[in-house]
Amino acid sequence: MKLEDIVETSQKPALLLWWQWLGIAIIFISLLLLLRFFLKNKKISPPKPDNLKDALDRLARLRDQSIPTKDLAIQLSIIIRAYLQKQFEDPALFETHEEFHARSSHLKRLPPEAASRLTIYLGELSDLKYAPTIDAKAIQSSLLEMTDALLRGLDSTNPRPISSELPSQGPPPLPDTSQP
Repeated sequence: MKLEDIVETSQKPALLLWWQWLGIAIIFISLLLLLRFFLKNKKISPPKPDNLKDALDRLARLRDQSIPTKDLAIQLSIIIRAYLQKQFEDPALFETHEEFHARSSHLKRLPPEAASRLTIYLGELSDLKYAPTIDAKAIQSSLLEMTDALLRGLDSTNPRPISSELPSQGPPPLPDTSQP
């Protein structure tokens, strides 16, 4: 018996049918569009300014200048207050020394010991700003060193988020207890 309606061909059948290729193309294009959408809408946040570095840079520039002690005290007070304003959102930059001390809420974000040191230091600067002119290099270098130490101490009290860039230490490996 011979079947005439089935014809044998020498061609191999298609790997996928046309509608399967169309489905793959639609899925691929959809994935590309989604990827583009998420990457385009992902806002890259600018790096946070390093307030300590900025303050220390301004302090280093002051070290190189030869200015009267009164002017140095004014500049150091501005550096400290600008740092407080940027780092702790404290309005000290825009206040007089008396307003700063009269405000009961000053420096809530600082530990009590750091706030006390800062208050004493700003009081000393205030005394120098309004004192008769004293131009002693020893006093100036002492003020610069105290400001440097105070800035670093204040910065150490500021909590920082844990960075994902730090290598993970993980637990130490277990000792090999297998005996041959």
